[in-house]
Amino acid sequence: MQDFLTVLVRIIAAAVQTNGAYRLYGVYFDRQSADKNKEWAGFLLCFLLCGLKAVLNTPPAVNGALTIGIYCGLAFLYAGTVLGRLTRALGIVALMVLCEGLVGGLMAFFPLPPRTAWVTGTMLSQLLFLMISLSLKGIHMPKTSPRLSRLYWLAILCLPTGTLAVHILLIFVFYDPAGNPIFLPVSIMLMLINLLTFYVLDRLEEYSAAYYETELLARQNQAYRAEFELMRQSQQQVSALRHDMKNHLAVVRQYAAAGQTEELGRYLDRCLEQLAQPGFVHTGNPDIDSMLNYKLAQAERAGARLTLDIRLPEDFTADAFDWNIILGSLLDHAVEALEKSREKRLSLSLRVDRGIFYLKMAYSDDGPAPESEGAGGLGGSLVQRAIDKYHGTLDVDLAGQICTVAVMLYLEP
Repeated sequence: MQDFLTVLVRIIAAAVQTNGAYRLYGVYFDRQSADKNKEWAGFLLCFLLCGLKAVLNTPPAVNGALTIGIYCGLAFLYAGTVLGRLTRALGIVALMVLCEGLVGGLMAFFPLPPRTAWVTGTMLSQLLFLMISLSLKGIHMPKTSPRLSRLYWLAILCLPTGTLAVHILLIFVFYDPAGNPIFLPVSIMLMLINLLTFYVLDRLEEYSAAYYETELLARQNQAYRAEFELMRQSQQQVSALRHDMKNHLAVVRQYAAAGQTEELGRYLDRCLEQLAQPGFVHTGNPDIDSMLNYKLAQAERAGARLTLDIRLPEDFTADAFDWNIILGSLLDHAVEALEKSREKRLSLSLRVDRGIFYLKMAYSDDGPAPESEGAGGLGGSLVQRAIDKYHGTLDVDLAGQICTVAVMLYLEP
């Protein structure tokens, strides 16, 4: 029974180590460049080989050489130079060795039987490696990805440390100089709980990211529908003017023949108004135009008096995903404040100058001053991440009943 449990501990330790390595390879390598099936097959083979060498209890020199060979081989599943891939893989192996060394030094302070010390050290070193890999993965998440929930960070902190605390408590409660068979099954259960819990949390984070992207797509589709409606109205206006062109020309000719220049000017102004394109913004950038027209229409329905200064070049290249987050979220907050304010005013200025994007928005806001974190909802984590992607800044100021928002982004050349 003891031999079977020992083998099981070694196999689960190999699974924890492979899980942590998989996360670190996602941090230090471009996972998009790898074939998913080959990647999964490679890490499955890595787990089997690590479990096999652990079960066979290979000598330290052979064990180290196999570990380096396995993880350096995995590096070639990803794109990059040979030297760069080997350097990153060796860095990950060095982190594993560092965790084992730290735990080995810590275990030297506990006068435990060899078997108990081995079980505790094996479990602790792999959990420490998993904790570091989870933390690095969370820190290096893409800027536009949803921020990891507090539950995830709490799990990263509490699960491995709690597992260690439970194990140390068991050592003190059930300590036996000759060894105690309770440590092996408890270690197995605790390590399985850690693996399964982080697996479930990973799936929850993936579902959260998918839900977030769906919400953004729904918002963008609403803006596109509004823009298509504006285009339909414009087409109807042009068709109506074309249909009545003969009559319009007859009236113009009559005014001109009679020398009634003032009446002629007023009549032409009315024709130009009919030709005017519906909507508020026409920069030639469909993604930005649709979003701005949709949100500004909401502000107008809220009773706002609009002052616009939109000067964007027609060749302005913008990531629709990022601008959906920045413009959509800021204007959503402005519309919400305008609906509750007495003085309903909104001014918006957008311009690009020498590769720098400037946004300045001021609107009536009778609510409390923005909080430092999230700026009262303006600078939520997603907005801040999108701004950070362009190394930009977000400043929010509430003076009286006017909230002013200034955004500056450094666009890529």
